[in-house]
Amino acid sequence: MAHQRNENFTRRGFRPRKMFDVSDLNIKCCECGAEIKELPFVPDPTRLDKIYCRDCMRKRREIFRRKRQGS
Repeated sequence: MAHQRNENFTRRGFRPRKMFDVSDLNIKCCECGAEIKELPFVPDPTRLDKIYCRDCMRKRREIFRRKRQGS
């Protein structure tokens, strides 16, 4: 019997994240200043100055992983 693919999940088994339109909030990345138009979460209005764009968040994650690995 062939494995049936569930369309609600990605290849790695995760559900695609719901993205929230935040273009009306005029949020800028706190690292590079790029305008952020959508986020995978509803932002906390008291923390809008601590939001990173996708690219900067990816870079931060890589740096954090390297530090945890001791490299």
